[in-house]
Amino acid sequence: MDLYPKEKEREGEKEYQRVSISGEEKCGVPFTDLLDAAKCVVKALFIREKYIGLSMQSFCRTTASYLEELSDRPLDMGIYEEIPETSVTADLDQTVHPPVSTTHPYENQDPACMPPDIGYGCKMVNGVVHIYTNKDTMEKSTELELPYPDLQDYINDMNVMMALIINGPVKSFCYRRLQYLSSKFQMHILLNEMKELAAQKKVPHRDFYNIRKVDTHIHAASCMNQKHLLRFIKRAMKKYPGEIVHVERGKGQTLMEVFQTMNLTAFDLSVDTLDMHAVSGGG
Repeated sequence: MDLYPKEKEREGEKEYQRVSISGEEKCGVPFTDLLDAAKCVVKALFIREKYIGLSMQSFCRTTASYLEELSDRPLDMGIYEEIPETSVTADLDQTVHPPVSTTHPYENQDPACMPPDIGYGCKMVNGVVHIYTNKDTMEKSTELELPYPDLQDYINDMNVMMALIINGPVKSFCYRRLQYLSSKFQMHILLNEMKELAAQKKVPHRDFYNIRKVDTHIHAASCMNQKHLLRFIKRAMKKYPGEIVHVERGKGQTLMEVFQTMNLTAFDLSVDTLDMHAVSGGG
């Protein structure tokens, strides 16, 4: 009888070696400093979750579940009582001299390629840009209901984050925690490297979206073979000949123009013409 998918997954997990760390944690810092640092990190995670939600992005489910458990417990954040509140009006009175740009940001853009005007308008209200569906009559009824934080709340959250940055115990706690996680991951690699490599090799195909080796540099030989690259170039030449793929001396060249400079056509391309070789080493 065949196993269920979950049981199969558990069977695969049993093949990996696990490391368990037990005993009282010895972090090298006083427990009170450790407790304060942990509270500060939790506060920073709450702020991150808040702004991730306002920007309509996804937040880590595991972290969100733990924060949900902590949301009912008020944190004693005495470390922030000494932070003076920054007045919004005080910042507005200061003179700001932004750098002057000598070029237009869209001077190299073709107007035909830009999206059409949909008639929206924007207006700055108390330091926040409000978007309206009608640029002629910017009334409250035409404003888009987009979530955004209050300016004073944003400044207060910024002050909290700045206090965390200069907090010594917090920096030490985060550094030691990252070192611990890095060492734990390296131990996992030493124990299970061959098994993970074998599992990756079971993937039936290889392309740019399925690279076995992830490093500071990417070997093209680890992405696709010569035939894959040849088919990719021919398909691009057939579907997107007018797309700019090379810029030299401020002038863009389309894919068709690049082929013309080499006196080649898509029909002339072959595996021998590409003359692609895999280079070993870290260069």
